[in-house]
Amino acid sequence: MYIRSNKRKLQAIETKNRIFDIAHAMFRERGFYNVTVEEIADAANISVGALYHHFKNKYELLTAWHDRLDEQYAKYYSEVKKNPAFAEAKAPDLIREMLLYIQETCINYGTEYISVIYSYLLSNPEFATIMTDMRREYYIIMTELMEQGQKEGSIRKDIPVTQLVHDLTIVSRGCLTDWAIEHSKTRMRDFSRSVLDSFLRGISA
Repeated sequence: MYIRSNKRKLQAIETKNRIFDIAHAMFRERGFYNVTVEEIADAANISVGALYHHFKNKYELLTAWHDRLDEQYAKYYSEVKKNPAFAEAKAPDLIREMLLYIQETCINYGTEYISVIYSYLLSNPEFATIMTDMRREYYIIMTELMEQGQKEGSIRKDIPVTQLVHDLTIVSRGCLTDWAIEHSKTRMRDFSRSVLDSFLRGISA
């Protein structure tokens, strides 16, 4: 009975991941607003009801996208900490590298993703709560780095860590939003580096 139950759970996870991958491939190719739930279900070879069992609406796929992003952030953060190139790096340098990577990862699906996500954030308080949850991997990483910086003396101690992380997030969202507004062709790292460096200079001890 346990084996059968575990197998069902694994199959459910596989199905959910398959729906996610198919949907996001369609969003990327045709645009979020041009893809219907019925088309996603048809491409995944499942019923609409089965799709709704895993995602209550099309927008919930955006929440799942950010779960995937957080997994990537955690993986990259682990790689950075092991990278000899960052062995002697202070917290501001690590924060810069992590945020530049995060922004690059966010814009991987293009301008429309940024506009859709931020529009949904403004219109859906539940989604906004999920995105601003301090238990998200993004916030955990940035909090750890800010605390490290204060401990090693590279970041000002007169500003609470929660405020530092909050302000950094505002800077990051501003860069992503402006990149989308301008439909910029500039590489994301180059687009946001000067703004991020200005912020980091302001909080450096």
